[in-house]
Amino acid sequence: MVGERLISVFIGFGGTKAEGVAVELKKFLNGEDIIEPFLASPQSNSLPANTPNFSTMINQELKKCDIAVFVCHKNTPNSPPIKKEINFLYSKGKKNRIIPFAASDNCLPRRLRGKRWRPLHFPPEKAEESFPRLLNNIYRSYIELTLKPTGIVSENAPMVRQ
Repeated sequence: MVGERLISVFIGFGGTKAEGVAVELKKFLNGEDIIEPFLASPQSNSLPANTPNFSTMINQELKKCDIAVFVCHKNTPNSPPIKKEINFLYSKGKKNRIIPFAASDNCLPRRLRGKRWRPLHFPPEKAEESFPRLLNNIYRSYIELTLKPTGIVSENAPMVRQ
């Protein structure tokens, strides 16, 4: 499995400030050998700018992702695309695969507020300082998803570098 990426990470965002963080996050995750990040932006390198049905492509990526990271900043709660993406995951029974990455609790869309979610917070002007912690959360969440009910990790679970 050398050279094969195993963990599919969907990166969603709401608002221009969150988009800047999401773009940098994608660059950071590209440096991980076993992670395949997808940035939900027509301007990203993930898809050509002339993609005819962007919404269909987003839904395909959401269906296949192992983990969805939603970058939340000041304008995120009012962002229709992020609400649609979160609702899609809920409708497919994948809400346990969401990691909210937020500048503050006030930045979270309504569906990501409450006791179920413990967002990983980042300093608004230095989000990249929190990328290693987010990476840890991605690995931890993925391992939890691949655990068998007996507590045995699936043989398809990647080895995490120390």
